[in-house]
Amino acid sequence: GTSGLVANLKKGAAYVTTGPLLDVEVKDASGATASPGDVFTPSGETITLVIKAQTPEWFELNRVDVVSNVFFVDPSVNDKAPRLVEATPIEKELKTRNNGATYYSYEKEINISLDNPTFNGQDSWLIVRVAGTDTNLFPVIRGGGGTLDTNATTPDAFLSARTGKHPFAFTNPIFLDLNKDGLWHNQ
Repeated sequence: GTSGLVANLKKGAAYVTTGPLLDVEVKDASGATASPGDVFTPSGETITLVIKAQTPEWFELNRVDVVSNVFFVDPSVNDKAPRLVEATPIEKELKTRNNGATYYSYEKEINISLDNPTFNGQDSWLIVRVAGTDTNLFPVIRGGGGTLDTNATTPDAFLSARTGKHPFAFTNPIFLDLNKDGLWHNQ
């Protein structure tokens, strides 16, 4: 049989990350939910994205946005993809695990009208992205640097003034069956 991991990857129940943990689901007026890789036939006129993320204390997220139904004919043009939901702040809360380890937890709910012209009443998809623009991932992700102090007494002082890649994660698509035929059709 197929392992759970392979089955979930085939279904699209996955996300891409440089470090942040990301959990996203969409829910409708009836309370029905769907996750990345699912085909969702929502009831009502709005859906709510429930976004949860976690990071260790040494890097942070500060924004979330949503992309839907965007295709680039020529990706070399380097224009920014239009967003269904523009970058919006996401707040962090310091939490402690049972073993005493601390981490940042992020939670955000975003309501989206299904009347949005991006959807045009047709089967659609959406992707949630989270990012941190104030901290970076060096030395875990190469392409940065910092000031090393071998006499430091804390991790922050040991490697300070870090530069490099920022934390980022995005989901696979959640497919919205907006013509309500129980299927999802690529336009």
